[in-house]
Formats: sequence, C-alpha cells, structure tokens
Amino acid sequence: DRISASFGGLVLHSCGNFTHNLKNIREIKGLSALNFGVSETPVSAVVAELSSQFLLIPHATEVSSCEVPVLSQAQHIRHSMKIAKEEKVPMQVLIFADPNTDDPDEVLALNRLAFEESKI
Repeated sequence: DRISASFGGLVLHSCGNFTHNLKNIREIKGLSALNFGVSETPVSAVVAELSSQFLLIPHATEVSSCEVPVLSQAQHIRHSMKIAKEEKVPMQVLIFADPNTDDPDEVLALNRLAFEESKI
C-alpha cells in the first residue's frame, strides 16, 4: 500500500502463465496496469478476468507456455488489439526493440501498426 501510494499506483509484470492468480491480482491495492507475455498467458483469459480494472500491456516473447503459440511482434499486435476491440477494453501493446540489432525501419513500422490497430 505504501509503495502504491508513494508512486501513484503500480504496474505488475509477470513472466510465465499466471492465469491461476488472476483473482489474487484483482485484489492488489493500487494496481493500475498489468504487463505480460502473450505467448505465456492467454490474452483472452486476462481480458475476461481483469480488463474492467486495469490497463493491459501485453508484449511478445520468444517463450511459450500452456500451448499458447509464440507470436511475432506484428502478430502479437494484431492478436492483442483484435481482442481489445472485440471486448472493448483499454489496451496498450508493448514492443521490445534492441537498438543494437533491430532495424529502425521495422521498429517504426511496428509502432505504426500498433497505432493503426489501436483505432476503434
């Protein structure tokens, strides 16, 4: 509670599949957003349980659990934003980019895609 009050809220990041903790997450005081990997925890499960309370910030990852497929960054954007639109929930996708290895034009294209897909 003190940390949340001091910083004006919390953003929780979880690795792996945390669907078994969705009800517990709902009880965290001061939680305002949730970041998670779309190939580790199904977006639809998080939306169904938590979307009315928190901003959801999914990201693509190269790890898979619970038989959720690994998605490319572009696939992740389209998949996550499709669910957000269908369910009418606020969502901001997170794009990981490495300035040492990623092509700046590809990163810019992904940002444009995220912007376009976020339009309702």
